Amino acid sequence: MSNQEDSIFNTVKSTLDFFNNQISTIKTSYVTLASAQTISGVKTFTGGMVIRGGDEGIAVNSDDSYLELCGGSEYSTGAWLNLYGSENANEGAFKLAACDGTNTVRLVGSADGSLTWGGNDLVLVTGAQTISGVKTFTSGIVVSPGGNSIVTSTDSSFVEICAGTDNTHGAFIELYGDEYATASTLGAFRIGASDGTNTKRLIGLPDGTLTWDGNPVVVDHNGYTVSGSIYCANPSDPDEDSTMVATTSWVQDLVSSSNQLVIDSGRREVWTVSTASASGDAITLPNSMSYVVGSNRLLVVVNGVVLMPTYNYTEVGSSGDTATTITMLMPLSVGDEVMAWTVPVCASGSGLSSIESRLSALESVITDLSTESF
Repeated sequence: MSNQEDSIFNTVKSTLDFFNNQISTIKTSYVTLASAQTISGVKTFTGGMVIRGGDEGIAVNSDDSYLELCGGSEYSTGAWLNLYGSENANEGAFKLAACDGTNTVRLVGSADGSLTWGGNDLVLVTGAQTISGVKTFTSGIVVSPGGNSIVTSTDSSFVEICAGTDNTHGAFIELYGDEYATASTLGAFRIGASDGTNTKRLIGLPDGTLTWDGNPVVVDHNGYTVSGSIYCANPSDPDEDSTMVATTSWVQDLVSSSNQLVIDSGRREVWTVSTASASGDAITLPNSMSYVVGSNRLLVVVNGVVLMPTYNYTEVGSSGDTATTITMLMPLSVGDEVMAWTVPVCASGSGLSSIESRLSALESVITDLSTESF
């Protein structure tokens, strides 16, 4: 090989070595299209970043690390998302944050199923959860049928529902568990009426006690309650529902300490005959009104005239039965005004034998019903 050939060879070799070195530099300093590379330093993309296909997408090279995506220059200057590896201290959780540079609120989801917003547990659609703190609902609460409806977590607690801000500013209901701490309210209910100044409670106990504003409530055989005062029909004004004839203290004085008073406030129904009936026809008292056969307590008035039992009508059934019909021994015409009344009773537990003795026990507070007019 001549000197000239050696020179050309050396020149070409040097050129090839130079380009090989440049190619190696390019491979280690620039991102290639296909080969695997490790990129160090912060890379700023002025255009969008598109990731296509693949199983990993964007991934870190260790399960104890995390991936952070920031909307600002860092996590304190804008919204951000942190995704943690399964071996990270946050154990595979995610954190999605809203941040304006001053305030940061995080939505945190953990692999154990917990989900919090700003450190507070969120209510899930399904699954059992314990909710603390006062929750204000601007719309109604609907409980679907079935299940346990609304219950407390223990039998030693109680549920309170208030129409106002508390039980002194509106009507309320209190339902107590059978293991509540106060013996007087074990398994009891309280229904209260309150206008912000006055509060009155209806209290029911499992032993059958029922009180209104601290006073026992008496229930007669018709299911009507007598509390505080005894009422009966006002004979001088049939259109008036009732008039007070005795106070609780008056009745207590009458009974003294015998504790055997039987109270029945009586009942009255007034109606206009719409279908004519003949003598011997049975008529049904309106509105499920009933009376005790043979107790001499049923009074019937037609067009202002007091009817005589046995002569104008008969009671239906055996003595002591509760009946809702009577048999008329006189015809009734369309338009006739009829009143039926079971006379109020105030008597000892042994009972009184006649209507006259009952009226005497009430100290003649009931006026002769023959003055009843329509």
